[in-house]
Amino acid sequence: MRRFQFKLQTVLDVKKKREEVLQAELAQLRELYQQQQESLAHLEEKHLFYQAQLQNQREDQLEIKSILAHLEYLKFIAGQISQQEEELSRLTEALEGKRASLVEASQECQLLEGLKERERVGHLLEYRREEQRFLDEVAQLSFVRKEAGLLS
Repeated sequence: MRRFQFKLQTVLDVKKKREEVLQAELAQLRELYQQQQESLAHLEEKHLFYQAQLQNQREDQLEIKSILAHLEYLKFIAGQISQQEEELSRLTEALEGKRASLVEASQECQLLEGLKERERVGHLLEYRREEQRFLDEVAQLSFVRKEAGLLS
């Protein structure tokens, strides 16, 4: 009997490759998301620092130009924070989509792996049946030869 060969092995290989690619893409997205979160935290710290500095200037009653410059810069940083939050929101959606694609790809691979295992077990059972038939035939021929030898 010929050795076991899964008929859908090529499909399984393609699905596994797709799963690996999706895992790599998800890892990249997670890394990018982490970087963007760190950037947002840095901007928020910067915003708090300049707010405190502005409060100190108001208490010290410094020049209006300096206060206006700080206010303008705070507005600029607030805009950057808003953009960063939008980027994080977009990345969150991309992460969820990629995660869903990865789950789907993993399920497809598991399904094909299960099918492959069932076919392998079926192939092994068929091989054992054929082997048993052969052994039975050999035993039967041996018995017939013995009987023929005794009768002669």
